[in-house]
Amino acid sequence: LLQSNPACMALHEAAKVAAVEFAQLPQVTFVKNDEAQLANDVARAQQLAAKLEPGVNRLYDAIERGESGRVKLTAPRWQAAYDVAMGRAAAAKSRVDGYNAMLAELKRGKNFENATSNTWELTTAETTDATSALKKLGEKAKTYLERVVTEHPGTPWAKLAENFRDDNRAVA
Repeated sequence: LLQSNPACMALHEAAKVAAVEFAQLPQVTFVKNDEAQLANDVARAQQLAAKLEPGVNRLYDAIERGESGRVKLTAPRWQAAYDVAMGRAAAAKSRVDGYNAMLAELKRGKNFENATSNTWELTTAETTDATSALKKLGEKAKTYLERVVTEHPGTPWAKLAENFRDDNRAVA
């Protein structure tokens, strides 16, 4: 079975990838007292993204290698399993890459819209100024998770996809 379909093989190989440990929550509030202090705070936050990125990329890449076989899956369990895995991996990659992109923007000296402001608060949003590649990745995550909810209602995979989707509304 694994040899006959790249999506099945990708799930098998992704299961071997070491778990990505989110040991701490990312910093989302950045107070700007001066440029040097803000740059140091952002650099520290980027270290967390740098630690997470390789593991998230390994998982995403392992699952993505099987994407061509997804259309050939006929068993609902394999379809749902692949879609949940791809949706979650794409969402995780999108969040880590998006977080890092926002931090890079802050580090470059992003200006406040209100001149009296001194605090940046990174929040999730349905829309973003992210690059087109990051937007595509976020849309991919949403597409895969929505497909599970729509095509496999009432199943554990649909519940997992719903929970993940609802907890992570904006993935781009």
